This record gives sequence, structure tokens and C-alpha cells, in this order.
Amino acid sequence: ACDSYTWIDGNTYTASNNTATHTLTNAAGCDSVVTLNLTIINSTMSTDTQTACDSYTWIDGNTYTASNNSATHTLTNAAGCDSVITLNLTINNSTSTDTQTACDSYTWIDGNTYTASNNSATHTLTNAAGCDSVITLNLTINSVSDITTSVSGITISANNTNATYSWLDCDNNYTPFNGESNSSFTPVANGNYAVELTENSCVDTSACMAITTVGLEENNFGDGFAVYPNPTNGNFSIDLDDAYDDVQVFITDVSGKVIQSHEITQTQTLSLTIENPTGIYFVSIQAGDKMAFIKLIKE
Repeated sequence: ACDSYTWIDGNTYTASNNTATHTLTNAAGCDSVVTLNLTIINSTMSTDTQTACDSYTWIDGNTYTASNNSATHTLTNAAGCDSVITLNLTINNSTSTDTQTACDSYTWIDGNTYTASNNSATHTLTNAAGCDSVITLNLTINSVSDITTSVSGITISANNTNATYSWLDCDNNYTPFNGESNSSFTPVANGNYAVELTENSCVDTSACMAITTVGLEENNFGDGFAVYPNPTNGNFSIDLDDAYDDVQVFITDVSGKVIQSHEITQTQTLSLTIENPTGIYFVSIQAGDKMAFIKLIKE
């Protein structure tokens, strides 16, 4: 028998036995002593160890997509007894997600450069288990949403209200101004200025804006009128925005004393020099009915 046997004596035997006896009465009315000669054949137990990529279809007909060490299946061994097989399956997963965040663009392992967020791109490698490893990209592309500026008078304002700000001197290798971190900036000297904006952990810089009217107290020459540089080392220019037949220029110090006067014909651009010591001067320009009055700083 396989595993166990219940004999005529009512006992269940789980091991081979050749000594058990049982007495019956035979047809002649005499005792009939029966001796048991029992061979017990044990059912077999075994483990089927398997490793697969992603899924595995076992002898029980089931397809397993996760590791498993409890599934069993029963066959008949050579002795005609049950052979119980336990599955010991390791599934090596071959899918993963690569989560990335970048500013403006990102070059992934597939060699492509992405300029927009993406959660569908895939790339296939071979993992340590020898399986295909399909990686899905989960990419978030951030950027500074607006790097434009606007100018009102001599004040430059960033149009982006969701960033942090650092104002830069374009004429001095984009050096930042200490403490200038508001969304607007009013320079104290003519020059070219930009703002560095930080938003969503990304940094970008606006175009440089030219400010040419610092110190300009009065002007009706037009929007193209400019005095530069201001402050100056003594040499400066005036652009009248148009050519005029007769131009008069007066330069005075802070006490009102005229230190220079010029009368120039047929000109649009004037190049002048203040040789006096450093300080504040005032330049008055008149051409016909046009007039401008400028505060000029000599450093």
C-alpha cells in the first residue's frame, strides 16, 4: 500500500509489517490465523526550483507572475504512489520607472533629449538576472515661465510674479547688486541691467535693458534722447534723437556757476568733457523749442 493500510484487524499500519496476526474461523469451524505481510511504499515529496523572467507556466498549468514557494502539484511516482511536488519559483521582474526632474531639457539613457515632461518613453536593458529590463521614464520638465521685463521711467520690472530675483549689471560681467532682490529695480546710474529669475528650482536670465535717462530732470527732445555714461569719468556724450541746426549747452556746478558753455550747429550727437573735480554737475541743452536738463555725476 501507499503510505498507510487498514487491515482486517481494524488497525491502520503506516509502516511495513510481517508479524501482525488476526484469527478468524474457517469453514471447518476451526481457528484460521492470518499473518499480515505488508509492504508500505511512501509517497514522494520533492521541490521544483525555477527562475524565470516576468512569468512562468508550471506543470499545474498555472502561469505565475510573482515568486511562489507554496504551490503544489501531485503526480504518480514509479511505485504507483502520489508524488507531491512543491514549486520554488523566483520571478525576476523586468520593469521599473526612472523618475527625473530637470530644468528646460533632459537627456535620458536612450540618448534622446526631452524638452517637455514625459511619462511614456521606455528603454530596454538586460538586468543582472539576464532578463529584459524595461525602464519607463517619468520626467518632469520645469522652467522659468517668463523672463521678460518692462520699463517705466528708469525702473525695470520683472513680469514674472512667481520667481525670486537677483538684479545684474550687464556692463560688469553680470555682477549681481547686493540686496537687490525685489521684482523691480531702479538703477542709480545709466547702464545695461538684467534680472536673474529662479522658479521651480530653475534659473534663467532676462535680456539686458538699457537705462540712459538717470539724472534726466527735464526733457522734451524725445524718447531717443540719452546721456551716457552717467556717472562718468569726465567724458560723456549726448544723443539728441535728431539733428538740430543750433544747439546750446551749459554745464554748471552745484552752486549754479557755469563752468562750460557751447554753441554747436548741425549736430545730433555731442561729445563733451568735464575736467573739473569729481562731483555733481548739471547740463542744460537747448535747441529751438527743445530743452533738457540733466544731473551728471563725475566719479
